[in-house]
Amino acid sequence: MRIGVISDTHGLLRAEARAALAGSEHILHAGDVGDAAILDRLREIAPVTAIRGHSRMRWIISASIPASRCRIANILVRRAFSRVASPGG
Repeated sequence: MRIGVISDTHGLLRAEARAALAGSEHILHAGDVGDAAILDRLREIAPVTAIRGHSRMRWIISASIPASRCRIANILVRRAFSRVASPGG
């Protein structure tokens, strides 16, 4: 199964991203969707599974997205964040 992965769209889905996901059999949005319409646009390409990111989202979007893990084609996907210090501080 070809799984396309995208994250951090923050309400913007570029044509280049859509082109890269073309041919995917399933799409994983790995957080920070930003707008439910993004998931609808991705569903035009393939079925979508989304997990929450760390940025704030409108409650209705956040409530419909599993917290931190999902299973696609018998593969368990877990979200993990690491904090990286920014240069100079």
